Amino acid sequence: MIESFRERKDRLKGEGKIELPLNIDSKKYLVGKISFWDLVIVSPALLISIVGMVIFYNQGSLTRDTALICLTPTITLTAFS
Repeated sequence: MIESFRERKDRLKGEGKIELPLNIDSKKYLVGKISFWDLVIVSPALLISIVGMVIFYNQGSLTRDTALICLTPTITLTAFS
């Protein structure tokens, strides 16, 4: 049985309850302000960064500066997404 808005409101009032409107966020945040779509957008840049860092590591030239250069695309996408 489908109850009308008025009947539902009266029933909830009789039970001492109220119905609050609930705004649902469609971004579905995973942790803090990081959403699933943010991870999808950043993941290719992160993969490229990791590959670059592995190449530098295998050559023996991975330093803090080269790691920062490799992580620049990921940092840029994360900052602007």
